[in-house]
Amino acid sequence: MAFSEGPDAGLALIDTLHLDAHLGEYHMLHATRADLLRRIDEAGLPVS
Repeated sequence: MAFSEGPDAGLALIDTLHLDAHLGEYHMLHATRADLLRRIDEAGLPVS
């Protein structure tokens, strides 16, 4: 999703998945969120 609709859309999905009790503890979810935040920062996009 982040590649087709942009990192902001991917971040919104990750934040939704983070609410799940099992996925919220999955380390790759946090790594993916950090990567998307980095991409947003590099692109100069506002974080919503």
